[in-house]
This record gives sequence, structure tokens and C-alpha cells, in this order.
Amino acid sequence: MTSTTTGQEEIVFKPQYPMRIRMSVYLYPIGVLACLYFIYMAVLSRSIFPNIIFAFIFGFTILSMPMIIFREVRFGDAIRIKRYFLPPRKINYEDVTDFTLRGLVAKHGGIPMSNVQNRSEFEKIIKRLAAQHKIKLKK
Repeated sequence: MTSTTTGQEEIVFKPQYPMRIRMSVYLYPIGVLACLYFIYMAVLSRSIFPNIIFAFIFGFTILSMPMIIFREVRFGDAIRIKRYFLPPRKINYEDVTDFTLRGLVAKHGGIPMSNVQNRSEFEKIIKRLAAQHKIKLKK
């Protein structure tokens, strides 16, 4: 736990991902270059079929990865999610509706927990916030 400038304690959760997810973060720039290369080859060549399929595969990979991984979650005045390739996102406590096996569910998006190894730490934080009546979960 860290303390903010206002004196209120802020809980920080840092996810731990399996090796395949960590490697995909490191290899992200290669996926972007591969997608651009196959788009270029599809435009340049007369037979676009294999190149456009590869462009879709790499394109889907590079577009979906920032949506499913994040660096940390801070529980202060609101829930702040710091992500790798996208700007930080804020979720108000009153927007949280449920906590499922897939993650935290909120009105305007949630926090995916499907690939996180230390999910039990996150569950403890959510239970503590529910006990403090900051988060009201469905029964």
C-alpha cells in the first residue's frame, strides 16, 4: 500500500502474467511490423490471399492485446487502471456491479482477470472494499 498526497491510503495491485503473455508484450513491436509488412505485401502482390490472412492474424493480435493486459490497478478515490499501450482508465466505485471468474464487471467496462496468476490478491482487495461498503456487489 502506498500513501497519496491527501493522506488517504491507496491500494496498488500489480498483476503477474504467465511467460507467454509477458513475451507477447516484449514482442509487440514485431507484431506491429509484421502486420504492416503483410498489408504492404498484399497491396503490392497480385495474389493477396495469403498475405491478407496473415495481416488479419497479426492485426487482430496487436489490436486485442492492449484490451486484455494491464500494468497495475490503483484503488484510491476511484479505481484507476494503468495499461501498457493505452491511456489509463478510471472506474468509479458506484459503477462496479459484479466480480466474476472473468474479472471485475463495471457499467462501462471492467478489469479482465483471465490471464492473471495472482488473482487471489485481487479478490482479497475486492472483498476488503466490499466490507468497507465502497463496492456493492450483486448477491
